[in-house]
Amino acid sequence: MFPSSTLRVLPVLIYLRNHNNMTDISKALIIVGIALIITGLCLHMFGRIPGIGRLPGDILIKRENFTLYIPITTCLLISAVISLIFLLWNQK
Repeated sequence: MFPSSTLRVLPVLIYLRNHNNMTDISKALIIVGIALIITGLCLHMFGRIPGIGRLPGDILIKRENFTLYIPITTCLLISAVISLIFLLWNQK
């Protein structure tokens, strides 16, 4: 009926036909690309993203020849925003 090599490829083709994951991946890549463009434009226009960085809760240690900046609050804020975006995006 089918050669043995076709039998190995056939389930993959049926899966790809039934599950249109490529459109999900392409949507995600387009959204990531738009976000990168917006971030790049903000960095170009303002020198940094307005409202992000040097928030209360970020740790800044300055010494003579040493500066350590640990953006804890900034990371939490960015994580919350990204989580909210994915939560809204996955609700259909």
